[in-house]
Amino acid sequence: MRTVLIAALIGVPALAGERTLRCDAVVDAPVAKVWEAFTTKPGVESWMVPVAEIDLRVGGTLKTNYNKEAGVGGPGTIVHHILAYEPERMFAARFDVPAENSPLKLAEKTWWVVRLEPIDSTHTHVWHSMVGFGDGPEWDDVYAKFEKGNNWTMQQLVKKFAPAEPKAKSGPPAVAIDSALFVSGGPDVRQFVIEEHVDAAPQDVFKAYTTSEGWKSRLGVESKIDLRIGGPFEIYFSMTPPPGERGSEGCQVLAYSPGESVTHSWNAPPKFASARTKRTWVQFSVREDAKGGTLVRLVHAGFGAGEEWDQVYEYFKNAWPRVLDGLRESFRK
Repeated sequence: MRTVLIAALIGVPALAGERTLRCDAVVDAPVAKVWEAFTTKPGVESWMVPVAEIDLRVGGTLKTNYNKEAGVGGPGTIVHHILAYEPERMFAARFDVPAENSPLKLAEKTWWVVRLEPIDSTHTHVWHSMVGFGDGPEWDDVYAKFEKGNNWTMQQLVKKFAPAEPKAKSGPPAVAIDSALFVSGGPDVRQFVIEEHVDAAPQDVFKAYTTSEGWKSRLGVESKIDLRIGGPFEIYFSMTPPPGERGSEGCQVLAYSPGESVTHSWNAPPKFASARTKRTWVQFSVREDAKGGTLVRLVHAGFGAGEEWDQVYEYFKNAWPRVLDGLRESFRK
């Protein structure tokens, strides 16, 4: 009932119902930039449509056209009537369906609301709600078309602000991965799992772990990392010992999913002479935590059998929590 009353107060046509279509996304941009993308001519034309005009005021309009040649006012022009807005937080409008799209005429009885919520200084959560859908086959058809269209629109917004993909490196070819170095496998492989919460965005935590810049700035150690299959994943925990005894020399990237996870080979410290000539593997993954920030999950697997391997297992079971603690603390500074 409250929705109907508000709609009446701001002049929305008679509603068929309160059925709502929702979609949302996290955008890699500060809230001010996302607001500009919705409420300025250059902003709208940078991702939503090729041509647009906007008069940002209650009772004003946002006019758009997916056909650049037709232009604003030509065939296909969509006129959005601005119902309300709160700068950098909310924008609401209803729209007139172009005559060319008469099968969607029912949609004029709906309206849409965009809500923006800053996550931090560089990320914004965007919600898009389309309200007022009725019931029945005709409404179901309209709902289905806008469900597809609204999700596409949200994807375009995310794409507009997505970080640029790093250019492919033209360095020397990666060294082949020698599977004979791995001493363990199968479904019952020996492993342990560590989880840690970090107060930072997943992509920032992933970058900290998968780049030499990240290891240096966050954990204060040198490294050689080339994020490609077979590329080096060498962390030098001390530069004092001779080459070959400084850390994970010879370890490589085994697999990765950009921004989500990396799996790399790993070796034992020099004091475990026999085990150091072999390889285990480590999977480092990140995902958004429901409580905010990032949940980091580290799995170290592939340990061999015997007394020395038991010692290696215990060594890393104690060492990795200290590494993740250091990573977590680095984002608090």
